[in-house]
Amino acid sequence: SSHHMEDGGNNMASKQEAMDASVGPTSDAAVEEKRSSHKNKSVLRAKLTKLAIQIGYAGSAVAILTVIILITTFCIKTFIYQHETWKNEYFNNFVKFFIIGITVLVVAVPA
Repeated sequence: SSHHMEDGGNNMASKQEAMDASVGPTSDAAVEEKRSSHKNKSVLRAKLTKLAIQIGYAGSAVAILTVIILITTFCIKTFIYQHETWKNEYFNNFVKFFIIGITVLVVAVPA
């Protein structure tokens, strides 16, 4: 049967379609198969949603780790090995590192 919503409320009109009017084992089997298929799709959707959330967490962790490694490497190389003092132009490097981290996050996390 098909359903029709009226006026955005909770009133529902139901009508029997001519094609669905047949009675017998084939009709019941088709309905049961449709229900089973819908249930399988719901289970699959739940599993995919769970996987997408896990990928999001992993992508976030990798993005944060990338930024930390880039900043640490830059600071060790610049301030420890080269004995440089702070220059305001180094701020640009940190901004670039954050942009790289955001790019990794956007690429890693599924829509």
